[in-house]
Amino acid sequence: MNKFTSSPRVLAQSPFIGKAGEYIVLAELLLREFNAALVAVDSGTDILTEKNNRLIRIQVKTRRIGHDKKTSFLLGEKTLKNKNSFDFLILVVRNILRVEEVKEAIFVFPRSVINKLI
Repeated sequence: MNKFTSSPRVLAQSPFIGKAGEYIVLAELLLREFNAALVAVDSGTDILTEKNNRLIRIQVKTRRIGHDKKTSFLLGEKTLKNKNSFDFLILVVRNILRVEEVKEAIFVFPRSVINKLI
């Protein structure tokens, strides 16, 4: 392993995983022809996107799956109760057991679904 590679364990535990999830979602939006950008200051919205003159606010949460094949997401009460903070919550789950098998699953929840759960 050279200085430009990292073990999956180190990457999975680093603070960079959340930002990587935001870029994964941003790339998917751009590939689907949404005009999207990361926000400079996270106040409950990570990505602003626009399509057909509709502004959409997105909150992204990213976690990894460990060797036990489990993960969980912690969503702050302040974020959940502030109904103006996002229109969609997107959960990115990364499977980083081996570098050659990095995979992610993306789950999209409209705010209306989140409101029914809280």
